[in-house]
Amino acid sequence: MFMLVRTRLVAFALSALLFASTGCEDRAETVGQQLLGTWSVAGGDSFRSATAGQQYTFAADGTFTIREQRRLGPAGTLRAAYEVARDGSITFRDAAAVQQYRPSFAGDTLRLRTEDATDTLTLVRQSPLP
Repeated sequence: MFMLVRTRLVAFALSALLFASTGCEDRAETVGQQLLGTWSVAGGDSFRSATAGQQYTFAADGTFTIREQRRLGPAGTLRAAYEVARDGSITFRDAAAVQQYRPSFAGDTLRLRTEDATDTLTLVRQSPLP
């Protein structure tokens, strides 16, 4: 009897582990697909009043572009890389910095929250990538 219970517990534990690892891969793929396209900044803790508009465009090749239209001065463009981890977190990398965010999607709204929850950026979808 004890051996049967032990065998079932081991089988259950292995199944749970397999399910959890598959779920992580699915989470990364789902976040990666939802992220693709062009998003406009709607607000956030780091949103600067000097910014008239900012757009993030995420491509399937792991790159993204930030276009910033400023009230004062010329427009700016930044190109960098992003990576979606197995747990669904997103890491942005450019020559100057590495930033990691936890995404949450609600319809056409994307909220990116820093790992330590000290900063949030809210984006609204403008157009999906084909």
